[in-house]
Formats: sequence, structure tokens, C-alpha cells
Amino acid sequence: MDIIERLEKAEGPSRELDAEIWERLGLVDEKHCARWRAMDGRKDLTRERFVRAWAPEFTESLDAALTLVPEGWSWKLVHEPHDGLYRVVMRQAPRLEIVALAYVVTKATPALALCLAALKARQQEKR
Repeated sequence: MDIIERLEKAEGPSRELDAEIWERLGLVDEKHCARWRAMDGRKDLTRERFVRAWAPEFTESLDAALTLVPEGWSWKLVHEPHDGLYRVVMRQAPRLEIVALAYVVTKATPALALCLAALKARQQEKR
């Protein structure tokens, strides 16, 4: 199952998903990782452990989720009082040569909704 499918099924924050997003998007600071792993000469400080410990809280923090929004995309967050869910509408700025794209994502938390919409936008940009 890919990361977007897992985010669509997620019902709340997940450190496992945070680590996977950080890893898959190539955002891991390898120099910091190497220094951390060499700390005190410990053998249990693996790269996997570093990623889990240091990954930003994309699925819990709006600030962290905002770092995933691709350049040229705008977003709007709305709380739906009737069902308590959060909706993110994300739009690509229209350009003359392409039709503007938009995603609407509804999730239980604002960070999770923004995170999912941002990853869908990033996926679209790779196409």
C-alpha cells in the first residue's frame, strides 16, 4: 500500500507515517543522521531509528504539514461543524499552458487533511 492510501485510511496522527513521508520525500538530513549515529559510539543508533526519532510530525502538526505543500499551490482549511471533520481544498495556481488542478480532502484532524492533500499535489507534479 502506498503512502497516500495509508494516509487516506489513517484516523489520527502516526509517527510511523511521519517517518515514511520524511524518508520517501528525501527530506532526511543525512549529515545530521551520521552525527547522531556516531554519538557516544553506540551501536543501536541506526538510520531507521534516526528517521523515526527526528521526522517532523507531519500528521499531527499543521506547521509541519505546511512544509509539504508544493510551491505554487494554495490551500484553505475548513472545519465542518455538522460532522466535526476538517476539509482542505488545495489548488494549483493556474498557468496558461495547463488547467488548474484541485484536491479536496476531508479527515478527522487538520494536519492529516493538509498532509494528504499536499502529498496528492506532489504526486501530481511528478506526472
